[in-house]
Amino acid sequence: MMTPTTTSDSSTERLQRASGITNADDLVAFIVNDVLERPTVMHFAEILALDNVQALKGTPHGGVVYNALEIFAFGTFQDYQSRGSTVPPLTTKQENKLKQLTVCSACGDTRTSLSYDKLSNELGISSIRELEDFLIDQCLFTGIVRGKLDPKNKCFHVHGAADRDVPLSQLDDIIASVSRWHGISEAMLENLTAKVNWGAEEKAKAVERDGRIKLGVEELRKLVENSTEAGSRQELDDMDEDGKSVGAKRRR
Repeated sequence: MMTPTTTSDSSTERLQRASGITNADDLVAFIVNDVLERPTVMHFAEILALDNVQALKGTPHGGVVYNALEIFAFGTFQDYQSRGSTVPPLTTKQENKLKQLTVCSACGDTRTSLSYDKLSNELGISSIRELEDFLIDQCLFTGIVRGKLDPKNKCFHVHGAADRDVPLSQLDDIIASVSRWHGISEAMLENLTAKVNWGAEEKAKAVERDGRIKLGVEELRKLVENSTEAGSRQELDDMDEDGKSVGAKRRR
């Protein structure tokens, strides 16, 4: 691993250093190297695609800076460590940022938890205390990841993370994945729509059955009432007839 260097250059000092660079490629490399330190810059693909930056590839000094920018855009701290002399030494700020980006990538690759062992290996941090401090101070506190430390089980529970740049070589796979997701979503929507329609039809049938039952009950009620009224009138008629018969007998 390359030993990181520290820098405490002020903005004025950086401008003075930049003004002393006469070679165009060296000036671009200097600017790129400066951008890699900026804490608010976390995406680099657009910078990487600039013509002046692309021109750095293969140049004596600019080439290694281009390689570093490419790693910051798409790679991890392990990728940087494996490149040896093809990348420049990182400042403390640059190393810190690359480790932050590495954590974002690790969180993006899982929806559950990351073991401390995996994170230690990815970041080159052997001390658990240092690892937890880094996750808290540089990741959780800055908001680039969301989650919860679990010291008891030695893992980090992932709730979310900032997105990273995607290389063009992976776009086809991403488009295919999104297309599959879209197809599944469409099938689920069709299934849900069919169930909603079925539910609506069953409800309409139930309302219709309920209406027929209520109508039948009402007709039966009226029939009973009519039958009762007819029976009552018949009883009255019978009583009246009986009364007349009794009166006739008495007159006799």
